[in-house]
Amino acid sequence: MRLLLVLAIVERALGSCAYADLSLAANASILVADASCTTVPVCGVRPNCKVYDSFSSDWSSYVRFDAIGDLSGYTQPNLTVANWSTLTLVKMKLPPTLTKLTLSNISKVDLSAIQATQWSALTDLYYV
Repeated sequence: MRLLLVLAIVERALGSCAYADLSLAANASILVADASCTTVPVCGVRPNCKVYDSFSSDWSSYVRFDAIGDLSGYTQPNLTVANWSTLTLVKMKLPPTLTKLTLSNISKVDLSAIQATQWSALTDLYYV
């Protein structure tokens, strides 16, 4: 946890954000479990990596996100992302613990750079 905090501080000090190059509005929502989440394991960030919401580590369902980012710190075996018009997976990075991903009630999924994502442990993918 200390390492994540140090990484988040360094990233902010350098002014870089892994999600800044996404073609998203400034108020877009990105689901992450990375160094951006300094006080909880899972959080919602803006494209500038500013945290706007925090979540319990035992949640497995999230709604109204524009993108899935780096979920390396996500510990649940299942994840459901639901109820939004467009979802980008360009920066998606899934942990080896995640085996089932469900995308529910999402009109459009951006797969433009899907080859760059890391999700080899995924055994089940549902689009409902």
